[in-house]
Amino acid sequence: MGAAGRRPSTTGDIRLDKRTDWLLERIVASHSLVLRELGGNRSGEIAAHRLLSSDKVSIEEILEPQVARTAAAARGRRVIAVQDTTEINFAGRDRRRKGLGPAGDGVSKGFFVHPVIAVDAESEAVLGVVGAEIWTRSEERTPEHRGRTFEDKESVRWLDGATIAGTRLAEAAEVISVSDRESDIYPFFARKPENVDLIIRAAQDRALSNRSSLFQAPADWQTLGVTEVRVARAARRQGPCG
Repeated sequence: MGAAGRRPSTTGDIRLDKRTDWLLERIVASHSLVLRELGGNRSGEIAAHRLLSSDKVSIEEILEPQVARTAAAARGRRVIAVQDTTEINFAGRDRRRKGLGPAGDGVSKGFFVHPVIAVDAESEAVLGVVGAEIWTRSEERTPEHRGRTFEDKESVRWLDGATIAGTRLAEAAEVISVSDRESDIYPFFARKPENVDLIIRAAQDRALSNRSSLFQAPADWQTLGVTEVRVARAARRQGPCG
């Protein structure tokens, strides 16, 4: 990287910054998150382990230069901010692993990642990462859902994602947050950033101002087109036959 392309240090250690750039470049080049593969060899694998284990390196510091590049690429564009949640599950492979919590099934160990990705609305080109929230669930039983504030619920991540998009993509011509039906929650609608529009897959049959309901409303709409989409499904691994 030439002098004109250098970025300010995010960790306070130039060597760590260079190693972080190397790791991200290797992820793109290898199309893998497996340290053994993206390291290229044993020394590269060990270097990646040491970087990710360093107390001087945080998720925010790793993402910071990438987010800055995304914001620059989004300037003046109509941008789709896509957000969704991914579960990283270590079922059967959680021995000796630390810092994991209950996964989606409440039994397996793992953690969750909620990224926000910027996509150009016209060209459909991926512009880059806008942000990401990573968390593990506590082993303790969760308090009654209705008794907690919105800020104390995992569902606040949808609002956080839209807020981050509105802030970090402020120079885009338009920002549209797109999310799945799990984000069909009223506090998200009521508190969304003013500079962010929402497209949400409906989950609730909400009442409309004309006294009809959301699911009834499209009944009289004209069909503009129909597209058949083939979805590839991975074969499930079969257990032993008894």
